[in-house]
Amino acid sequence: MRSKSVFAALAFAGLLAAPAAEAQPLRTGIVGSPSGKINCLVNATDVKCIAPWGAGVAPAASANIADYHLDQNYIQWTEGGFGGVPPRQLSYGVPITDNGWTIDAEENGLTFKKDGKGVFVSVQDVHAL
Repeated sequence: MRSKSVFAALAFAGLLAAPAAEAQPLRTGIVGSPSGKINCLVNATDVKCIAPWGAGVAPAASANIADYHLDQNYIQWTEGGFGGVPPRQLSYGVPITDNGWTIDAEENGLTFKKDGKGVFVSVQDVHAL
């Protein structure tokens, strides 16, 4: 009887932890360049980036998202936004991984690599690697 009382007291006090739920892998993440000029949504099979593109980078004035497709190793330009979700700010020279991508932030731009392919993104240039 005493063990039930101790169990109940511990549970009530919050000292008895429930079994931990298994962590789910991050399926999408938004990262931001250290300068704050580029934000990218990193998915398993593509990377979408928004930036104040320099003259001639985007093929049309209304295209504000560079969408790199890993499976076809090409960039498609579209319109849209990320809904105001704040990015995880990157640091220069500190690579991270997100959804299987290795992401490097250098002063000249961001590099995303996965499965031997990738994309380089800066406000002046976007190209598949």
